[in-house]
Amino acid sequence: MDLVVPSIEENAFFVTTSMILTPDQERDTCPGNKDVQHCNSTDNSCPSKKGLYDPMSQGIYTGNCCSDTISPFQCTSTLNSTYPYDAADRCEVMAWCPTEIDSKSVAQHVENIGAFTVFVKVDVAFSAFGKTRSNTMDKDGTGLPVDGYNLFSLNEIIGNATGGKIKTVNEDIQTNGAIILMESQWNCNFTGNNDDDCNPVWKVSRIDSEPDTISYGFNYRAVNYDTNMNTRLLRKLYGIRVVYTVSGMGREFSFATLTVTFGAGLAYLGVAAFLADIVLEKFLPESDMYMAMKNKEEKKSGGVSLHIVDDKDNGNVNADYREFSESTHENGIGTVNQ
Repeated sequence: MDLVVPSIEENAFFVTTSMILTPDQERDTCPGNKDVQHCNSTDNSCPSKKGLYDPMSQGIYTGNCCSDTISPFQCTSTLNSTYPYDAADRCEVMAWCPTEIDSKSVAQHVENIGAFTVFVKVDVAFSAFGKTRSNTMDKDGTGLPVDGYNLFSLNEIIGNATGGKIKTVNEDIQTNGAIILMESQWNCNFTGNNDDDCNPVWKVSRIDSEPDTISYGFNYRAVNYDTNMNTRLLRKLYGIRVVYTVSGMGREFSFATLTVTFGAGLAYLGVAAFLADIVLEKFLPESDMYMAMKNKEEKKSGGVSLHIVDDKDNGNVNADYREFSESTHENGIGTVNQ
């Protein structure tokens, strides 16, 4: 389609809403356009710029002033009514002549551009799960695109991008253009292998209309040459540029992953308890109190036991032994008197 220029580009497309044409340009010398300063017979502005290039001039200055008030006439070109701008009293340039018409007042608008529809095809792959998905599925069983799923009108895109503030391609967008970001979000659950759980959600926003910007909208220039490359048609195209991005996340239940995660969690709990104990014992103002409570000393009272041993079984009937044991404790030592 002639309005989609270029006809194909990666992750984006452009639709022309209006254009300004400068036909039959040739390599020649001619008065500069409205962006080139005025000149007259009394100043030296043009000769001082001879051989220089000014981005606003669209060419290289020749040093001549194209003014019919100067005698003899300095320009190699002739002033006439065919110039689409006020060419009188301008510095002469070597360029594609006549120089570009850059006035929106002469722009040609494309009528009812908002009703144009766009078929969007998105293919995604979840390589970790070996799954692929596309938004070209025949959801309704009709074999046709589905509105809001893979088919959108420009009016719908603009309405969604502006939150409903602008419902159609209005005069401002048609004249200046716009840049729209369409994000296709795929959040898929492959556990049940249900295709209905893996459909794109579209998030649309306008990204060229930031506050206090010095330039909004979108436009660019394109040229068409004749077969001899001697003449050309210059087109300044305004329109809507839509840029696509894809994001998302896939998930699927795995018992092996669950087991590993559970085991790692238990290990972390053990490490956490160990580290917490170190912090409580070493690095807190109350560490001494914690240590005293953790390692509490339990005190036991001492005692003495006295045993009478009869050694008659060994043939010593007169032997009479007293055997005692002592236990000590913090308060003293227990003793036995014979």
